[in-house]
Formats: sequence, C-alpha cells, structure tokens
Amino acid sequence: MATKWIDATSYDRSERGVIEPRTWEATFGAVRIIVTRKHGLGDLWFMQTRGPLSADCQLKSTSAVAAKAEALSSVRNLATAIVKWLEVDA
Repeated sequence: MATKWIDATSYDRSERGVIEPRTWEATFGAVRIIVTRKHGLGDLWFMQTRGPLSADCQLKSTSAVAAKAEALSSVRNLATAIVKWLEVDA
C-alpha cells in the first residue's frame, strides 16, 4: 500500500504562483509523520512524529521525495526497535 502524503504547508498570503510544498504529512492510525523544510534553511529537512511514536530529528535528505522516504524508514526502524524491546522484556 502506497503512503498517502498530503501537503500541509502553511502558505503566506503573499506567496503567488507555483510554490513547492515545504511540509508534508502522512498518518498511520494514531501516528502522524511530519516532514518539513524550514524557511531560510535551504535544503535542510526535518521529521517530527506525533502520537505513540514521538521523534524529532534532522534528515540527511535534500529533496522532498528523499526526505519522505527517509522519514518512513526512520519510523519503521523506531517501531521495530520498540517491538524487539517489548519481546525481550516479556
């Protein structure tokens, strides 16, 4: 199943024409993944997650497509680590 990313950019009223989205969101049940490029920081992308898996980090990617893929991989790795930890502790 393909991940559905939505444009969650907060556009300024003065922005006109075709503007590349700066913020993307995807939701998986109670987990929300936010990938954003901060204004004025060039090609630096950041990830935030909300819900039961909470993480904030700077991504290594320099494009929106790569940043979204990196964010998904990071969330999968975090979820896998939590499951393994729970199995060891059980």
